[in-house]
Amino acid sequence: CMASSRNKEGVKNITTIAMIVGVSLVVLAIMAQAWWSIDQDKAFTIETANKNIILPVRILEEHASRVLQDVSQTLYASKEDLKSRGDSVFQDEASARLVLSHQRRDSQFLYSLSLIDDKGMLWSSSLRFPIDRVDLSKQDQIVKLSEIKAKKNQRMLIGSPYESGKSNQKLLPIASNIYSSNEQLVGQIQADIRLSYFEDFYDRVAKDFGADIFLLDKSGHVVVQALNSKHDKSKGLDAFLVTAVKQSFDQEEKTEDAFIHKSDNVSYAFLKMKEFPLAVVYGRDLDTILFDWSKRKEQKIYFAFMSILLTLVLASLLYRKIQSLRLSKEKLGESEQRYRMLFEDAQDGILLINQSLHFVEANQNALEMLAVDVKTDLFNLDISEFSADF
Repeated sequence: CMASSRNKEGVKNITTIAMIVGVSLVVLAIMAQAWWSIDQDKAFTIETANKNIILPVRILEEHASRVLQDVSQTLYASKEDLKSRGDSVFQDEASARLVLSHQRRDSQFLYSLSLIDDKGMLWSSSLRFPIDRVDLSKQDQIVKLSEIKAKKNQRMLIGSPYESGKSNQKLLPIASNIYSSNEQLVGQIQADIRLSYFEDFYDRVAKDFGADIFLLDKSGHVVVQALNSKHDKSKGLDAFLVTAVKQSFDQEEKTEDAFIHKSDNVSYAFLKMKEFPLAVVYGRDLDTILFDWSKRKEQKIYFAFMSILLTLVLASLLYRKIQSLRLSKEKLGESEQRYRMLFEDAQDGILLINQSLHFVEANQNALEMLAVDVKTDLFNLDISEFSADF
C-alpha cells in the first residue's frame, strides 16, 4: 500500500513538472516572438526613415531654389529695365526707385531691391521711406563683385545674412554687377530676401515632422534654422556634418543622394543646390522617427502579455482538470478495491452472469460450491447446466 502511494505521488510530481516545463516553454516562445517582432519592426522603421529622408530634403531644396531663381529673374529684369533707361540711371534716383519698386511689387519674400554705385554706397531702393546714403562697400558680395570688371561675367553672388537697421529683419543679400553701355562697371543691383519667409515655412515643416532644418552656406554657416522642441540649441549643428557640407561644395556635380549622419540620436541628411552655394540640412531625432513604432511596441507587448496570461489561465484550468481526473481515478480504484475485497471474501458463493447467461465472474466459495477448480473453466459453461430453470 505504501509502495502504491509512493508510485502515485511520483506520477503526480512528474505530471506537475511536465506541465510547468511545457507552460514555461510556451511563455518563453511568446516572449521571444514578441521581442523579435519588436526588434525587426524597429530596424525596419529606422531603415525606411533613412531611405525616405531624401524626399523632404529635396522638397526643401526645391523650395529654396525656386525662391532664389525668382530673385535671380527679378534682378535680371531690373538690370534690363535700368539698362533701357541709359547710363543716366545713377543721376536720376527717382527714376531708379520707380524701376526697383515696380520689380519688387507683390513679392512675398523680397524685402527690397537696391541700387549701389561704384563706391559701394546705396544710391536708390524700392523702399518707400527716404534713403540714407549707407555704405555697403564692406559687404562680402559687394567686395567680390567689385573685383569683377569684365561685363561678360554676369554672376550673382549671395552675401552673408545681416539685420536691417530700420525694420530689424534678417535679410539675405543677392547682388549682381551693372555695366554701362561702354562695358564699364558702374555699380551693383542687390535683392534682399526676407529670411523670415524661409523661417516660417521651415518652422511649419519642423513642427509637423519633428525635424531640425538648416539652410547653410558653402562655408558651413547657418543662414536659416528651424528646430523642433527636443533639439538642444546650445549644442549647435554637428561639426562633422558641417565639414561634410563644406566638402560637398568642392564637387562640381549636384549631390542627388542624401548624406546620412547620426549624432546624439539625430539622423541628418543634406542636399546642396546646383545653382547656388547653399545646402539644405534635414534632421530627425530617433524619438520622433520611432514614435509610431513605440505605439506598435506597446500594442505588441500588451498582446504578448495577454497571450501569456491566457496561456497561464488555460494551463491552470488544465492542471485542475488533470488533478480532478486523477482524484476521480484514485477514488474509483479505491472503490473497486473495496468491492473486490467484499466480493472475494464473502462467505456465500457469488456468481455474475451476462445477458447471454454465461458466467463472467465468481468468487472462490462459488467455485467450490460448483466443484470448479479454475475460473476460466466456469466461463465456458452455461448456467442451464446447473439449473433447469434457465
